[in-house]
Amino acid sequence: VMQKHLFVFLLSLFAVFADAQEFKHRQFTTSNGLSSTTIYHALQDRNGYLWLATDAGVTRFDGTHFKQYYKDDGLGDNDIIHLLLGRGGEVGFLSYNGVFSFYKNEKIYNPTNHEYLKNASFGTALYSGFQDSKGNVWLGCKSGEVFQLNSRGVTSYGQKPVEKIAKNAKNSGKASPVSFFHESSDGSIWADGIYKIEYRHLRKGRFAYEFIGGNAFFTSPEKRNEVLFLSEDGIVRMTDTVQELVPTSYLTKKPAVKHFGYLHEDRDGNIWLPTIGDGVYCYRAAYSSALPDHYLEGQKVSTVLEDHEGNHWFSLLGEGLYMLPANYENTLGYNLGRVNAVTTTPDRTAWLGLDDAKILLVDLQSQKTELNIPLPSGIDRADQNVLHIHCDNQHRIWAMTPNTITVFTRKKEKYLPQTVLTERRYTYKNWSFGDDGSIAIAHSKGVIRSYRKGALSHKKDGQWLYSAEIPRFSEVDTFKNKITYSVFLDKKHSLWVGNIEGLFEQTVSKRLIRYSNYYEEFGEKIKSMALLADNQTMVLAAEGFGLFFLNDKHLIGRLSRYDSLPDNVCRRVFVSDSIVWCTGNHGLTRIRFKNGKYAQILTYKSADGLLSDEINDVFVAGEEVFVATSKGLNILRGNLQGVAIAPPHVYIENKLFEAKRQPDTLATPPFYPDSRFQINYDAVAYREPEAVEYRYRLRERDQWLATKNTTQAFSQLTAGNYRFEVQARHLGSRWSDSDFLEFTIYPFWYQTWWMTFLMLIALGGSAFFAASRLAKRQQDKETQQLQAEKRMIELEQQALQSMMNPHFIFNVMNSVQYFLNHNEKEAANRYLSQFAKMLRTNLEYSNKPFIPLEDELAYLKLYLSLEKLRCGDKMHYEFVVEDDLDTEYIQLPPMLLQPYVENAIWHGIMPAEAGGKITICISEIENDILCIKIIDNGIGIDNSKAAKAENPSNHHSLALTLTNDRLRIMQQITHRIYQVSIAQIAPEGGTEVTMLLSV
Repeated sequence: VMQKHLFVFLLSLFAVFADAQEFKHRQFTTSNGLSSTTIYHALQDRNGYLWLATDAGVTRFDGTHFKQYYKDDGLGDNDIIHLLLGRGGEVGFLSYNGVFSFYKNEKIYNPTNHEYLKNASFGTALYSGFQDSKGNVWLGCKSGEVFQLNSRGVTSYGQKPVEKIAKNAKNSGKASPVSFFHESSDGSIWADGIYKIEYRHLRKGRFAYEFIGGNAFFTSPEKRNEVLFLSEDGIVRMTDTVQELVPTSYLTKKPAVKHFGYLHEDRDGNIWLPTIGDGVYCYRAAYSSALPDHYLEGQKVSTVLEDHEGNHWFSLLGEGLYMLPANYENTLGYNLGRVNAVTTTPDRTAWLGLDDAKILLVDLQSQKTELNIPLPSGIDRADQNVLHIHCDNQHRIWAMTPNTITVFTRKKEKYLPQTVLTERRYTYKNWSFGDDGSIAIAHSKGVIRSYRKGALSHKKDGQWLYSAEIPRFSEVDTFKNKITYSVFLDKKHSLWVGNIEGLFEQTVSKRLIRYSNYYEEFGEKIKSMALLADNQTMVLAAEGFGLFFLNDKHLIGRLSRYDSLPDNVCRRVFVSDSIVWCTGNHGLTRIRFKNGKYAQILTYKSADGLLSDEINDVFVAGEEVFVATSKGLNILRGNLQGVAIAPPHVYIENKLFEAKRQPDTLATPPFYPDSRFQINYDAVAYREPEAVEYRYRLRERDQWLATKNTTQAFSQLTAGNYRFEVQARHLGSRWSDSDFLEFTIYPFWYQTWWMTFLMLIALGGSAFFAASRLAKRQQDKETQQLQAEKRMIELEQQALQSMMNPHFIFNVMNSVQYFLNHNEKEAANRYLSQFAKMLRTNLEYSNKPFIPLEDELAYLKLYLSLEKLRCGDKMHYEFVVEDDLDTEYIQLPPMLLQPYVENAIWHGIMPAEAGGKITICISEIENDILCIKIIDNGIGIDNSKAAKAENPSNHHSLALTLTNDRLRIMQQITHRIYQVSIAQIAPEGGTEVTMLLSV
């Protein structure tokens, strides 16, 4: 009942704005590429092509290109009356001169070039054709005779009985043409719905309804046992041998014409009746008691068909071809100027938010009422467009402009406005009404909110009703002074906020959740929010990023222009059951959810009947969708679930190359690596053919490459086998099946296997002879090179060791200078004496790659005694050598330990206020590995680095760097282990140097 009333309401709206309703279509004539504007019949083949039978040949159309076929291309005649779609995708042509021909695989076959058709010339016009489940082709002639065509040839099955139409009638006693066939489930063939075809004759059955003649019938290749035809009593559906009238208003109102075109039943069950002189009538399956829709009034329409995209096509006699875009017949449009917001009330009154703070009401009595929102003085009405409209549970209408919030309450027959909020300091952006009576409003400086206290009166049928009292609002301190774009109150009464810092949720317990901490995507501007019917999944429109789907803090999905959204900018989202509606600048997108996932995406545009692609708001009421556009109001009705658009058929043009070796020279296969060629392809798409997307690849293992181009050029391909594949998709459809082309790039003669084999034999002997002579020469050369490399490494080792001497002398001179500056002459003398002794030792070791461990320890003790003289009691040292260690046998690089001991003294102990102690521990571990540990209790290496970081200097430890390079080179020469690790012992200090050396 509700749907019926709503439909009556829509009819009332139509009566109000009938002068604004337009028939938007695309028309094709000879100027667009048609061979003739007189089209007798049309059909769509399995590849998606439209075929048009005209008085000037046959035209094939793919949405962009028209291709003409004439008698010199193989047609039996240029005057083609009827088209037949075969089971294998063939298209049959029934001509006026009685010659049958058909198209398959880019070729037309006729009695002159096909064995089965050699007798398929009948001398009278062919009016109808049908292919049964066994593959037999049945042809009906103007004379009423029926023929069967198969691999055995042509067989006549008799003539349709002569009917006496009326006494003294002009055509009385003359045979009438056979218009259509159908096949019953038992395999019997029936003509015109009442004649059973038996061998050599047609037997008329007893049926309640008879076909009126002409072309007013509809058969489908998918349902051979079913047919629709027009009788004197109405439209009849016949299945097998059972007839029943289709419940349409045709029973009470018949078009005032005598001749009809081909009937058509679309995928929604709507029946289209074309007439010769009065346009097309559409009987809606959903509204069988309503008057039919009337299109192309006064036109001679021969055929109506629905293509795989849902578009409807009308072929006319003398006016060419018309296309009614998909969904347009379910769309009402009213040119009202810009509509910013829309809602409806329970009494089915439509409220439209306009510019200049105006509201337009349209009620059931076909009356329009314009309301002005009262504005405080000083606010310019031209700046106060109505941004949002909402009907609350009290049936009050809330209207938002940038600076006011107004409530309209009905008193008797009038709506009285009451200003709730006025603000000049900031602008209102968005709002949300909770089911508990609370309201949240987003504005340019934060959020204000009214809570349910004092705003609810009682529950009715489980739903809170608003009280008559206007609620009071207060600032939400959490979001104060932050630009806010959107708010939402969910079923748990949590407040969701999208502001300049991203997405937030404030729970009832005042807990604040910042979602950008979980996903960086939610740091963007959220312009609109809604909750799915599961009360768990949030739909979020992020500016420039499309739609996000959030469930329990988990990002469960995202949609963008890469997922069939028209673009990434979404103004508002509206949820109705499992459908999400998204508005934007490029149409209205409908997203259907199934089992928690989006299962279908469709976009409605101006090509579908919308007044504009710029969609400002959307509101769903029952089975109707109200769409506010920049040019007026649209109402979508009918099957809102929609049918997913089928993918376009993609094809490679002619399956031929246009290959080039030279700029002006065409080349044909075979192709070689220097060949240059291009592959042209296209797709069959009718609704916005420029929106088709393609992807291609050259081999099955390759990744798909996306493109908008319909030509791909290739050159410099390597030799091998290739399979060029291309797919297409259109307006959110899935990718089509591939069309492919296999070809081979052949190698040049000098790249062939046999040439390679001959070259190998020729070169094999000389290569073997040359290799044997070079082998010894190369071996000698490598030996000399290895010896030279070893000598170079040894020289590098000596150079590094010699660099240690100036470094050490520099440090000693600093110490002597220290004593002299402090007038400690005796200490300086002792120091110089010890230094002289140490210098002699250093000179002895400088040219030796290795010295005994015993000598290294003696040298180290001499060095420590020198440092003891300078440091005094602030430094102590101790040697701990394993008793069983043979210090005379173990060999070490000279002056190996001294840099690490020096580093421990000056960077570990001396910075410590109390000084410290150095312990040198030497022991042998498993596998002949000597372990040397230098331990100090100074400030620690990490603490020392931290201090240097705070007070940086230009000093760098050259000794340690040189020592590490020495160890690296020694490891290269000897292939033994030379490893050093340095680590701080404890946080408060202490450092341990561990050296592992092979002995």
